Amino acid sequence: MTATTQDIRPEEPRPLFRMGGCGLASLALVVTGMVSGVRAEDYTVNGTITQGTCEVSFPTVTTGSLSLPPVSRNVMNDGSIQSMEGVPVQLSHCLGLNAAGKAPTLSITGTTVTDLPAGTGKYLFNNNESGAARGYGIVLSTEKLSKWTPSSQVSGDGSATSDVVLAPASLPYTGGTTDFYVGVGCGDAATCAAQDAGHAGGDITAGITFTFGYR
Repeated sequence: MTATTQDIRPEEPRPLFRMGGCGLASLALVVTGMVSGVRAEDYTVNGTITQGTCEVSFPTVTTGSLSLPPVSRNVMNDGSIQSMEGVPVQLSHCLGLNAAGKAPTLSITGTTVTDLPAGTGKYLFNNNESGAARGYGIVLSTEKLSKWTPSSQVSGDGSATSDVVLAPASLPYTGGTTDFYVGVGCGDAATCAAQDAGHAGGDITAGITFTFGYR
C-alpha cells in the first residue's frame, strides 16, 4: 500500500499485504484391546485437530499493493485524512473449529511512525525508509473517515486497537468480506500543528499485515 502527497510523490509500490496462518493441536490416543487366549496388541491412533483458520485475500488489490493519489501536505494540518480509498478484505475457505469463548478476529500489524506521541504514531503506518515523508503515514480504518477518529482507526502496534472482531464468539464463522479504508494523515489538528516543523514531504510506503485467528 503506497500513499503519496503532492510532494509525497507515488512510486512503484512493493507487495505489502501478507496472509496469516493457523495453529495445529495434535491429539494422540492409545487404544489397547485383549481377547482371551490371544496375545494383546497395542495400537496407537493419531489424529490432528485443526484450529479454525481462513484464507485472507484482497479482491480489489490483485497485485498485493495499492497506490493512493498525491496529497499536498498543508491540507492535512487540520487533522483531516486525505485520499481515502476502500480496501475490502475477504476471508474464505475457512477450516477447523473456533476456540471456545473466542471471537474470529483480524489482527493488524505493521511499522508505524515512531517520532510522534504513541497515541498518534501507532495509527500511522510508514516503513520509515530513507527519504520517506516524515510525520505522515497511512491511516487504516473501518469507516471512510475525513477527520482523525481513533475510535474507528486500526493501529499497527499489536495492542487491542490492532484487532478487528469479525463476528460474536458464540457463532461459527464461515468467512465473508470486511471493508477497510486507507488514507494519508498526520494525526489530529493539535498534533499536526505541534509537529509541523518536523514534517517533510516525500514518498510513503507502508507494509500492513492482516492475520486471522481467534482471540
